[in-house]
Amino acid sequence: DVFTDDKVAVLSFFGVNEKQTAANTGKGLTADVHLVFYVDLTKINQLVEHRNDEECQKSVYNILDIGSYGFEIVDKVTGVENVYKEYSGKMRDALDARTQHPKHCFRFNLKCTYDPNTVIEGIDYDRNNFINN
Repeated sequence: DVFTDDKVAVLSFFGVNEKQTAANTGKGLTADVHLVFYVDLTKINQLVEHRNDEECQKSVYNILDIGSYGFEIVDKVTGVENVYKEYSGKMRDALDARTQHPKHCFRFNLKCTYDPNTVIEGIDYDRNNFINN
């Protein structure tokens, strides 16, 4: 049950829509992605006595908004049905009951700009297959 592991304060992952297109912007390719967070609010700031979901979201926003990671923030989404709209199955349905205080889930929809010709050290992949598929 990776989404609700009580041993960690925050779980997060990147996702992409099933149908993905990349647009050439002149600065590289741009793709739509999302970054999902599932947070135990009591573990990220134990000194706060109120529900600090907005502060948590603002902290993530400030990191993403720096601009040096190639992300442009499109919007913020809250509510299990909205956050996991591309995902199906029993896990999504079960998460709704598990997001009551102190649990919180949210996501940022992003545009990610990248250069497909950039080679990342230590990653072994067939560049031609990667770019053409």
